[in-house]
Amino acid sequence: MKAGKTRRRDYRKLAFLGLAIFVAVFLFAFLAQKTGKLENETSAANLAEFKPGYIISDFQITDYNSMSEADIQHWLNTMNSCPNTAYNPGLVGHQWHYEYGHYICLSQERFGDRDGEIGFQYKETAAHIIWQAAQDYKINPKVLLVLLQKETGLITDPIPNDWDYRRATGYGCPDTAACSEKYYGFKNQVRNAAYLFRIVMDGNSSFYPIGNNNVRFSPNPACGSSVVYIENLATSALYRYTPYQPNAGALAAGYGTAPCGAYGNRNFFLYYQDWFGGITDGVLKIPETSYVVDGEYVLVSALRENAVIDVTWGSTANGANVQLYTSNNTGAQRWKIESDGEGSYSIINAASGKALDVVGGGIWNGTNVQIYHHNDSCAQKWKIVRNTDTTYSIYSVCSGRVLDVKNGSSYDGANVQIYQPNGTYAQKWKLVPARAIDDGEYVINSKALSTKAIDIVGGVKSAKNGTNVQVYEANETEAQSWKITYGDDGYYTILNLSSGKVLDVAGAGMSDGANVQLYETNKTCAQKWIIAKAESGYKIISACSGLVLDINNGNLIIGNDIAKSTQEWTFSFARVIRDGEYVINSALGNNLVLDVTGASLKDSANIQVYTNNGTPAQKWQIIKNEGEETYMIKNLNSGKVLDVVAGGVYDTTNVQTYSANGTCAQKWNIEKNDDKTYSLYSACSGKALDVAGGKAYPSNNVQIYTSNGTDAQKWQMTAN
Repeated sequence: MKAGKTRRRDYRKLAFLGLAIFVAVFLFAFLAQKTGKLENETSAANLAEFKPGYIISDFQITDYNSMSEADIQHWLNTMNSCPNTAYNPGLVGHQWHYEYGHYICLSQERFGDRDGEIGFQYKETAAHIIWQAAQDYKINPKVLLVLLQKETGLITDPIPNDWDYRRATGYGCPDTAACSEKYYGFKNQVRNAAYLFRIVMDGNSSFYPIGNNNVRFSPNPACGSSVVYIENLATSALYRYTPYQPNAGALAAGYGTAPCGAYGNRNFFLYYQDWFGGITDGVLKIPETSYVVDGEYVLVSALRENAVIDVTWGSTANGANVQLYTSNNTGAQRWKIESDGEGSYSIINAASGKALDVVGGGIWNGTNVQIYHHNDSCAQKWKIVRNTDTTYSIYSVCSGRVLDVKNGSSYDGANVQIYQPNGTYAQKWKLVPARAIDDGEYVINSKALSTKAIDIVGGVKSAKNGTNVQVYEANETEAQSWKITYGDDGYYTILNLSSGKVLDVAGAGMSDGANVQLYETNKTCAQKWIIAKAESGYKIISACSGLVLDINNGNLIIGNDIAKSTQEWTFSFARVIRDGEYVINSALGNNLVLDVTGASLKDSANIQVYTNNGTPAQKWQIIKNEGEETYMIKNLNSGKVLDVVAGGVYDTTNVQTYSANGTCAQKWNIEKNDDKTYSLYSACSGKALDVAGGKAYPSNNVQIYTSNGTDAQKWQMTAN
């Protein structure tokens, strides 16, 4: 036969006896060549180190630049130089490529796109096909080389045939059925294998997800199984490909066999260790993860006080870039941190619902960070580790590299990437729980029990340290009015002003069912809360434990977040003071009260403080504006309302009475102070109702002025 051709022999026409003798002799020699490499293998790998739940690291399976095409070709040549020169006719119906006086093996073969196309006239070498698949699917070419060996022995086989190439990686060849012709062909096999590994690494398809899985010891069900805790996606991918684990006998046998043994994943481990070294090298060691309460956060860079992680242009598209930007409290800068229960966290953008993601699951310094559809791949899993200075470092589970600002820049638009840990401010972050509601006084209603609100058992008069908190029919009493304040650390305090005590988890409890009570302020985590938007209301989450505020037989507890309606709450502005008629006394004393000068009945009548004389000019009706936090304050004598002249917003702007017109000049925010006095703030400017100069004498003028907490801006409300 001429050079460049593939030999094919059909011996069906030979005499039966001669054929039987000939084939028997050849078959013995052939099988010895095909399998002898396993019998003679001396393994440096230690199967005592084999862990069925962690066969290879995510780093190793995705290190797609570990070998160049030239590296792969050199390695194939080294492993197998196609030394077999003896001509043996093949088995009936099969082909071998015999040329230039020897059999052509994988290191020298060239392949076409169609099944069966092998020979020097075809352009693509095995090295090129393996390298291209590695690049296209971001899978380590070493993994593909090991796969070829453990499935068909092609790496070291000196005389591979067409059937070996058709099923090269065993793709589409289940143990319980024939191979599918759809996947025949060397190139087809390699690319489909790489594709399958990639979709598992992207979190899109695995019959053996991370966690506990029942894995059989053999295709034979009678051989039994055991539960394996699969630790990473790479191991999940191997079980997706070969769904068996080696039993004790298979592990004791090295490369050999044992009753009820399955060898695919064992041999993968052995070949990889023997040929390429450790299965975990390349992954940086990640410190023990710290506990972080599930909730919504702003991730503030240690480089600049108000620089936060931001999605560029507020985009919600897959692949949108992530940068550093000045805080603006938009959804593009808020991130929901969710534990997977196994020590890792997902970081989900509030505006898009997409996850913080390392592009391509990359493992190299400078790999970009983006947002991408949530898929639970290692590219979207993060370890969050607290530093000694109260900042956090955020480690990619794929590589052990950390979230980093490129070049340590603090300017708007600085790119966010991953980089080897170096302890600089570019890699340190503050986790500040995001503001969910504005500060103010609220009634907190149960979503499940819509007519009921958070209430002090026995009312304000019985409140003391340890008094229980409940839900009770909404009644607008002081026992149901709560001042909610967002702190610099991002946590809320929930204070009942009338009692001076705050919502507190008894004993800073961290267990499901821990009681919630009133207690004097001590600034511990037992009194700090995250308020986070939920499906149809809000969750109120303990900063100590991450457990959520819940109802048990009417009492408040904290419990596991299990999407119960009793764990959702709504907030409506509380009546800081009941509608009614009041005398408004100045905290400056001397029996001075808010008074209409000369008891005038006209528009633009001036307001002063004056000695209490019990006249209608000193009596005021307080009325809450419908659907608002603000109040209108009407003089009983004239029927006109308290008004900031011309809606002014500057210090010392005068205050008067004027006909009601619904403008901000006539709307007042009323806040109760810790000393049980009240402060009144103009809705136009936020400036406080103020006695001029803080002077306590009759006829002194009343104005608005920047809030300063003095008695000149505090008032006592005495019901008329």
